[in-house]
Amino acid sequence: MLYLKKGDTSLNPRFGFVVGKAVGNSVKRNLIKRRARAFCSSHITEFSNDESLVIRALPGCAEITSDQLTDELNEGLSRLRGANK
Repeated sequence: MLYLKKGDTSLNPRFGFVVGKAVGNSVKRNLIKRRARAFCSSHITEFSNDESLVIRALPGCAEITSDQLTDELNEGLSRLRGANK
């Protein structure tokens, strides 16, 4: 699940991650956060300075590969961009 918010233009794009205990143990949760951070850093140029993105990991995220997670995040981001036009 992704959420995009427009706010203060003086800030750089911001990213937040919500990975609850339902996702798995701390090792799995941190792995998901690292993968999501890598995704965000590779897509940071697509965001304007007033945007904030929050990514909430659902329980099934711990069982998918990095490529699958990237595909899911790309799909969610494209849906989000389409909804905000």
